[in-house]
Amino acid sequence: MKKYLTILILSLAALFNYGCNQSNQGQNYTVGIVSLTPKHDQIIKGFKAGMETFGYNEGENIAYIYEGPLKDKARLKPAVKTLIKSKVDLIYTATTPATKAAQAAYLENIPVVFAPVFDPVQAGIVSSLSNHGKNLTGVQVGGSTGKALEYLYAIAPNIINVLVPSDNITPSRQSLSNLRKAADKLGIKLIVAPVKSVKELQEVFAGIDSTLDAIWLLNSPFLVSNVRLYKEAAIRSNIPLASGASQHKAGVMVSYGQKHFKTGEQASRLAHKILQGMPPANLPIETCDFFLGINLQTAQAIGITVSENILKQADYIIR
Repeated sequence: MKKYLTILILSLAALFNYGCNQSNQGQNYTVGIVSLTPKHDQIIKGFKAGMETFGYNEGENIAYIYEGPLKDKARLKPAVKTLIKSKVDLIYTATTPATKAAQAAYLENIPVVFAPVFDPVQAGIVSSLSNHGKNLTGVQVGGSTGKALEYLYAIAPNIINVLVPSDNITPSRQSLSNLRKAADKLGIKLIVAPVKSVKELQEVFAGIDSTLDAIWLLNSPFLVSNVRLYKEAAIRSNIPLASGASQHKAGVMVSYGQKHFKTGEQASRLAHKILQGMPPANLPIETCDFFLGINLQTAQAIGITVSENILKQADYIIR
């Protein structure tokens, strides 16, 4: 029975892939990509890989117009205008600023798929995740912060004061807002430290004293790009480091967040539906999958034991 069931599943998968490939035969598409930071390169790779699974092969039936990470918000609107002039079939945007730049162009005939956007409602991109009525849809990546703090609390239940450096940009403000709500429920006090530069971040970490029980890494491109400083400070101070951004490989002891490549793959499914005729307004905005990562090397360095119960729940473990 199992043998026949396996054959049936494989046959259905083959028919699905065949149908995807057939639906794209004889049709060429052009997709424009707008990205702000190299930190999202893996998301874009996941998007392209996902498109391939739906039968869109670059150089055959799909072309991508992509300048690479723009690294400057001032370049976003001109990049979108260039794509409009190129008459692309769809625009894929990575980050909230890139998505808002596309939205500001008042696109009526060119659909937009975004990923990642932390919170599209709070950012003013849409008023509702389900009935947004817009010519865009995508994948939001916010929502992991509260659960990430719960995992930290389960591993280190005696924490009271948590140091939270913040650069006060949109992603960090949004994740800090979610962190405050979760902290209030657990009776945890957040010690928020404003930072605008690497030097200021180093000064904050140099001032850590015995009153602090943990460090939190907010979901911000600048802060995440300096995760090494967080790890060094945590180990030097013998206190746990946690995040709602998936940074276990970089040394964060416990993190719960998106996996960039998979978020891109998720966005590709929405793009496929749109290119096959589905209006974006009919596609509710999705939330990405979140993954629990535990770095036992960091835990050991600061003298913390992670229980087997937590390890069994982890999707990724660095030993």
